Amino acid sequence: MSKQVTLENLLPGGFGLPTGQVIPGRGSIVVEPEIWEASKDHPVVAAQVKAGAIIVDGKGRKQPEASDVRDENGDTPEMAEMRKRFDASFAALTTELQAEKSKVGDLEARLAVGQSEQDGPKAPANQAGCGYAIAERGPGWFSITFDGKEVTKGLRKDAVERFEKLSDADKKAFVQANKAEA
Repeated sequence: MSKQVTLENLLPGGFGLPTGQVIPGRGSIVVEPEIWEASKDHPVVAAQVKAGAIIVDGKGRKQPEASDVRDENGDTPEMAEMRKRFDASFAALTTELQAEKSKVGDLEARLAVGQSEQDGPKAPANQAGCGYAIAERGPGWFSITFDGKEVTKGLRKDAVERFEKLSDADKKAFVQANKAEA
């Protein structure tokens, strides 16, 4: 009794031998030596063996081509290089984004205290021409000004007499509640 021959098909689809046997796609079969002898010289079978698509008894396996070599991420060398470039540009953009977010945070903080980007820090309230101040509009009538501009409607003395003792947040709330009519 002679040794059987193992045929392995590396192609995705089945491969039929001229003798009727089919090697399943990416699979293998074991055939008698006579069947292999009758099939091996067929031009299509010989071409597939030569191309490395059909492996006979484990002989003739092709070494993986450079394009088939993959790293731990499953990337080809070209893809790995692209990944490195992407990671570098992503890191740079992330850094830039963080810087911009910081600027936004600073601007939001300034807006919360009523400053614009060009204003810079405000002088303490109640200094001449800076911050909130109480202005007399006429006998018994007062208003609150901010940097010299009237920001509230006319108020009686009892409504404004404790204004200067309020916190900045309370002053803003008071002004909002008593806005000047446009």
